[in-house]
Amino acid sequence: MQTLLVTNGVERRRLVRIPSRGSQHLQLRFLHLEGDLERLQVRYQPLFSPRARYRVARHLRTRHDLYGRVIGSNRQRSHTRQWFDYNALLARRSLHAHGYSAWMERVEASQRRALQLTAAPTARSGAEPRLQVWPSECTDQTDWWVVLEEGDRLAPHANERLRQLLREVPGAELIYADSDLISAQGVRHSAQWKPAWNPDLLLADPHYSRCFWVRADRLDVALQRLVVAGEPATPYGLLLELSCVCQAEHIWHWPEVLSHHRPVCRGGDGTAALVRRHLQRQGSQVVVEPRIGGGHRLVWALPERSVCVSVIVPTRDRLELLAACLHSLEATAGSRLDLELLVVDNGSQEPATLAYLAELEVSGRARVLRCPGPFNFSALNNAAAAVARGELLLLLNNDIEAQEPGWLATMAGQALREEIGCVGAQLLYPDGSLQHAGVILGIGGVAGHSHKYQSASEPGHQLRVQLSQNLSAVTGAVLMIRRGLFQKLGGLDAEQLHVSYNDLDLCLRAMAAGYRNVYCAEAVLVHHESRSRGAPITPEAFNQWQKEREVMQQRWGVILNADPHYHPQLSLREENFSLRLDGPVPRLRSVHSAREVM
Repeated sequence: MQTLLVTNGVERRRLVRIPSRGSQHLQLRFLHLEGDLERLQVRYQPLFSPRARYRVARHLRTRHDLYGRVIGSNRQRSHTRQWFDYNALLARRSLHAHGYSAWMERVEASQRRALQLTAAPTARSGAEPRLQVWPSECTDQTDWWVVLEEGDRLAPHANERLRQLLREVPGAELIYADSDLISAQGVRHSAQWKPAWNPDLLLADPHYSRCFWVRADRLDVALQRLVVAGEPATPYGLLLELSCVCQAEHIWHWPEVLSHHRPVCRGGDGTAALVRRHLQRQGSQVVVEPRIGGGHRLVWALPERSVCVSVIVPTRDRLELLAACLHSLEATAGSRLDLELLVVDNGSQEPATLAYLAELEVSGRARVLRCPGPFNFSALNNAAAAVARGELLLLLNNDIEAQEPGWLATMAGQALREEIGCVGAQLLYPDGSLQHAGVILGIGGVAGHSHKYQSASEPGHQLRVQLSQNLSAVTGAVLMIRRGLFQKLGGLDAEQLHVSYNDLDLCLRAMAAGYRNVYCAEAVLVHHESRSRGAPITPEAFNQWQKEREVMQQRWGVILNADPHYHPQLSLREENFSLRLDGPVPRLRSVHSAREVM
């Protein structure tokens, strides 16, 4: 099909593929709050021309010489597959990507076409948005609106994609897609791959609001709520309000680039204040501050009442690790929380360790539970949780060391939210590189740690190292959860997951039950990973790991291959959010649909 894009009075014709399966009448308007939009016009043709097929294959071959060597000959792949591969390859900075503009054939327009603007409907007069109607013969019976920031552009096939996904999920209320950046010269680059609906990431990242479609009746309600609250109708503020108006199961993500925009600052004092006021209207007291480098830092306030945290630390000898862990905990915990320290001794034998444990008991600094026998991480934590008195449980490895105050209260503020399940922290190796910034499902067959080995000072993919957000799982090395929820979920699996993946299994059960797990980027600790147990290199340890790996694949196999908080175009072999060159064709994604297969 040919898509005609009119920009500044000049027509630029590009060749793209737009499936034409059936048709559905859909009236669509653009809601634009700050500036004018470009006018789009689609001309439908039934088949690709030979020229289009030739140009796609030629650009893949000449612009990206790795393409043929990495994933095979172009001739072995369909034209549709090649189109998606080219989109994906643009995100690779290591490749020489010239951008989509090289695909366009410039044709001088016969005349300039003026943009048609209409006045806002009466119901939205308080917000005073500016509207652009497309096509011009639309009436007030609009079904859907698309919301764009100033200067953003829709992909030529975006409207057809909307029709396609509405055929698949007619009950959708809010839809958003991926985007990319466009340079001053008009060259597209740096695809912005987004996860399925992620409410906590929305609070931390205003960039999440770049381009979305919303059903007209939901938009009416959200705009009226903004008017009542005295808030201006900005795209970000509107999406925040829509997150309360629309049901989460009716919010869908289309994993394909459907909008293009110029680089902008990702948040500041204004957006931070917007989030703070939004949360106050929901009854939550949260400190929201802009981050240097983009996004927001959120700290959820603790209640006025006393909150007790039961800290569970399994151990066996290795006194130097245990002593450093407990000392750092006491030094950084602060005074806002009551601590109950439970040390679970799994058969220590060294005299120095036994003397230290006795001193902990005599001084009243900790309760020591003696659980000898083969190492079973799940059983040790379950035994301590059964006698814990705290409202919150903190599972803490004995090789963790805290260095900065405030991390415990920050995690507790997150864990006390009723909709939140498990809360994890940012963990660093002693050299300052990342050990854990959340868990990504499917990497290596089961799961891997996000951005592992990357410098902790780097932003990560789309700032996701530095921003608190919802993820499918977090590591049990530092994991906080409400004690009542831990018991409701049945604790850790002590029957089949003795050593590995028990934390992942707990997080997935929490998500299946409707709770959101949170990676808390504001809580930063050092993890001397596996120094107390080491890697599973003995035959017995390796066999145990392999057995528990098979349990996870049988129990959670479907969701392990489709993490809703990870993009299908990203690698399942690496932990650095690198591109998956042979990624799947885009399909609708939502957290709710992921729960249905769990």
